Amino acid sequence: MLKQYRLLIFAGIAIIAIAFSSLVPPVNRYIVGEHHRDVIREFDRWAEEYAVVTDYYSATRAANMIGYISTYYTPCDGYRSDDETEQRLQVARQRSMTQIADVLSAYTGNVMADPLDWPAEIHDNTKKHPAEVD
Repeated sequence: MLKQYRLLIFAGIAIIAIAFSSLVPPVNRYIVGEHHRDVIREFDRWAEEYAVVTDYYSATRAANMIGYISTYYTPCDGYRSDDETEQRLQVARQRSMTQIADVLSAYTGNVMADPLDWPAEIHDNTKKHPAEVD
């Protein structure tokens, strides 16, 4: 009798584990989706903060931020949300990088084809930078 009771307990635990494992992906997607929505708001805040360029140092910070934004919490295996949220995340990422790049273009007079071109370009042209020429 005790052996059958143990077998029933083991079977019950196995059933609960199987049921729980089927819930993990949806719960994980929900949690990651919430995080992605927070990241979207963060991109908007960064776009406002780093799109104020008044000197060489703020230009360098802004250019480096573009590179940081490009890799910040990108969806990958094990870190996925729903398709709509991931699309909104990518749009917000690109919008933030472009907004910062546009301000850098206005400040330096240089126009880059891709926002990600800015970090190397800013560092390569430090002696030609308008803020450095007197």
